[in-house]
Amino acid sequence: GQQDVPWRPVLVEVVIFTVLVTGTFLYGQSQISKLTEPSTGPLVSVGLIQGDTYTEFDLSREEYMAKEQKKQKTYNDQTIRALGSETELDLLVWPESMYPIGPLLATGDNSQTLYVPAQPLEVSEDQVWVKQWADNLKRGQELQHAEILGYLYGNQDESGLGKPLMLGGTSSVDLTLPHTPSYNSAALISPKGEVLDVYHKNHLVMFGEYIPLGEVFPSLYNFLPISALAPGKRDITFEIDGVKFSPNICFESTVPHRVRKMIAGVGEDQRRPDVMVNLTNDGWFWGSSILDLHLRSNIMRSVELRRPNLIAANTGISAWISATGKLNSFVEKKQAGFVIAKVGRAEEDSFYLLNGDLFAILCGAITLISMGKLIRNRSVVEASNSEKSYT
Repeated sequence: GQQDVPWRPVLVEVVIFTVLVTGTFLYGQSQISKLTEPSTGPLVSVGLIQGDTYTEFDLSREEYMAKEQKKQKTYNDQTIRALGSETELDLLVWPESMYPIGPLLATGDNSQTLYVPAQPLEVSEDQVWVKQWADNLKRGQELQHAEILGYLYGNQDESGLGKPLMLGGTSSVDLTLPHTPSYNSAALISPKGEVLDVYHKNHLVMFGEYIPLGEVFPSLYNFLPISALAPGKRDITFEIDGVKFSPNICFESTVPHRVRKMIAGVGEDQRRPDVMVNLTNDGWFWGSSILDLHLRSNIMRSVELRRPNLIAANTGISAWISATGKLNSFVEKKQAGFVIAKVGRAEEDSFYLLNGDLFAILCGAITLISMGKLIRNRSVVEASNSEKSYT
């Protein structure tokens, strides 16, 4: 007859499985309940601006200028709409490469930051002429941008700093270094148009922003329509009403260990950043599923780090993601619009934020040990069977 299946091992496996699943569910519910409690501190209102400008090459000068003017008008219009919808807006965020005044020309001190065109510059030959040129261009671009600056400056407070601040994606050139590196940057701008701080993108996109070994073989850049960008060396945070923001650019938000490093850093006040801000230009992908993938990556960063995530994305998907990964509000792909988010101070730190990949490493180690034991036991059984066959 058939042999009875031992019930004890099966029961043990069922109990272990049930405990693990139930424990995971209860842990998740307890964390979500903590994170969904109303914030006890002040809330900061943030306007995330989205335009619908696609990345195109081989345009004539006339086509390029018409495209830039349309882009400028779109972002101006959406910004004014956002300012009109929220009377106490504290921060405006424009996506990567969309802020019209730039590239920034850094001369050592943020208060002396100038604006210059994106052409190769022999600044060492005539520094005075470059500064005059930059000053003239700055005045011209401020006139072009006067509508936005007027709205911002009109909200000036007694401190002179004013509200709202603007975080805009642009590019910058550092004249303080001999090789004048160029960066993909996010600039924090006051209502008067002053640059308060600049974040330079650290994790660059291969073949989009640099070519591997390009520093060793510069001629490689002759084969692609890109120029070499330099990686930034530091992370920045800025604070509004006690809430600390940490910006990242483009696909940096798809790299878990990179974003964790930015949030795990403790400032002089012994506090970590409260909110992540992703500035991205996804117009390269023309509304494809890459935009959905990028949004889901940002949702994962929120869940991993227990932090709200604010996304300002050209062509989409701009969004306000809660610390639980809930999509509070967003703008559809390939549309112009804006999101108003309200965020406060972080209340919880996740295990991953505090310990990194320790849990994954432990799981990997247990798996390898188990596989090793399985292989060893199988080898012992095979050796035993071989001995029996000889006898």
